[in-house]
Amino acid sequence: QLARTIYQEDPLEVARSLSALGQLRFLQQSYDEAAELFGECLTIRREHLPPDDERIALVEARLAEVAKGRQA
Repeated sequence: QLARTIYQEDPLEVARSLSALGQLRFLQQSYDEAAELFGECLTIRREHLPPDDERIALVEARLAEVAKGRQA
């Protein structure tokens, strides 16, 4: 929520912050929270970037890592 307030003018900065928080939660093995954060990030990036942008692929890969972590 803080990132949304600070970067309300720049949704891609919000997405970057969500991704960073998602990575932190992933490293803490908080997979549900990580998935939620990465999911929000992905939604924003899909709305504001072309479909072949590498930043979209990056967050999709991180969501796959979360799925693997949940199965471990």
